[in-house]
Amino acid sequence: AELDKEWQAIKIRQASERLALHAAQKAANDATAFTRAAQAPTGLMAFLQRVSGIGAIRAYYARRQDLSRGQRQTEENAALQRRHGNEDLAMAGRAEALGRLERRESRSLDKNILRRARIAVRQTEQKTAQTREAIKETAQDITKRTQAKKGQKRRPRGFGIRRDG
Repeated sequence: AELDKEWQAIKIRQASERLALHAAQKAANDATAFTRAAQAPTGLMAFLQRVSGIGAIRAYYARRQDLSRGQRQTEENAALQRRHGNEDLAMAGRAEALGRLERRESRSLDKNILRRARIAVRQTEQKTAQTREAIKETAQDITKRTQAKKGQKRRPRGFGIRRDG
């Protein structure tokens, strides 16, 4: 549960980082376009740039700046994706390690429960054996007493009866 919360927090942070990078790149692109539009020559300067070819040179440099900015933005996006991928791999590794730990603890718990059950069965068997032994001893005592009484002579009939009279 805690790992899931942390995973969600990382995903939210990663999404906000992607949005922030995209917004910053869009703002830089818009600012460059706005600056170029504001600095565009008017009147005689515009005419001279068109006629002399200076406008073509400025356009060439503007395209190079756009390409380098686009390349830099692509590299920034790739770096951010790599970092997010590494974070995802690290979280997946942590989840796997916790899963292995959970399985090991579960096996240990199962072994402990089985060990306790076997001990309880052994103790029950020992008590049963003791009870059986006690029953055998009692039965032997009873049979010995009965056999001892059988060996005694019986008094003749009428012995000990008084006859007065």
